[in-house]
Amino acid sequence: MRVSIERLTKRFGKVVAVQDLSLEIMDGEFVALLGPSGCGKTTVLLTVAGIYRPTHGWIRFDGKVVNDLPPRERNIGMVFQSYALYPHMTVYENIAFPLTLRRMPRAEIHRRVVAAAQLLQIEELLDRRPGQLSGGQQQRVALCRALAKEPDLLLLDEPLSNLDARLRLLARAEIKRLQKELGITTIFVTHDQVEAMTMADRIAVLNQGVLQQFDTPEALYTRPANLFVAEFIGSPPMNFLEGSLTVHGSALRLTGPEWHVTLPEGLKSWAEAVRDRDRLILGVRPEHVRLAPSEEGELRAEVYVIEPLGRDVLVNLRIGSLRLRALVPPPFPWKVGDIVGLHFDPAHLYLFDPHTGVLIGRS
Repeated sequence: MRVSIERLTKRFGKVVAVQDLSLEIMDGEFVALLGPSGCGKTTVLLTVAGIYRPTHGWIRFDGKVVNDLPPRERNIGMVFQSYALYPHMTVYENIAFPLTLRRMPRAEIHRRVVAAAQLLQIEELLDRRPGQLSGGQQQRVALCRALAKEPDLLLLDEPLSNLDARLRLLARAEIKRLQKELGITTIFVTHDQVEAMTMADRIAVLNQGVLQQFDTPEALYTRPANLFVAEFIGSPPMNFLEGSLTVHGSALRLTGPEWHVTLPEGLKSWAEAVRDRDRLILGVRPEHVRLAPSEEGELRAEVYVIEPLGRDVLVNLRIGSLRLRALVPPPFPWKVGDIVGLHFDPAHLYLFDPHTGVLIGRS
């Protein structure tokens, strides 16, 4: 099913939860709605489901406006954060319940329940009750219940947030495999950018009810539209250095209170195009910060905190009041309090407008 969200606005009294949102979701596509708490992503999902009605705008399924269509007539499957399983029912009865409400023949209900259970490998749990299941098993039952309806559209509202770290990894891969195998158009709400990046074909990043960028995971990471996307996508987040442009001979520098960075040719042309702006923000991801002995770097910084991560070491640095992060391979030869030199990879730098937050260009 193709889902079109056109100029969607949703208000609750004076609060604008979603503002003028437009998205085109292709048939069979896996799309994540990503953003911090309160950004409007669950409101969008519930509006698509028919639980909320738009204040303005349209929701279309395969070109047909469904604004006034009740949820039961939209042929959707939905998995909630809490899973919403009935504790007094067995797993079989929980999965069968929506089909029973439709007054389907008993044989058809049995076929669908068994098929869904086999798909998610929970056949041996059908006689148990939810209280006898682990969190991961409950999540599979909730997914089974949604899939047994054979929906045209699958809506997932943070279904992994109640799982521990190991189960989240397994469930992430399982849901992605299942969605590709079945080819069901899926909208997935999450505040976890790792979940969105690893699972979705495209991601809609929202902030305060406004769409910031709708693109592939790779494009969001390598070409963020603005400061919000650049900081929200990526773990650890991008470093930002705000300064003014200065000229030193043929070199163009970005200068702050206690530092300066010579802009590489790839950024120099962008900076020269906006010389009328008093200040600019330079962005660099932690994995593109290189450390060296203090006498070798253009910038000198103090090692502030060292966080071993196994495969990498996250180093927190400070230059006066400025805080930076570097992600480097072990072993790390310096200790807290040491002064190190910094190099920024000239092929992976970004310039942003500090007033609008918009990306000006990248090297």
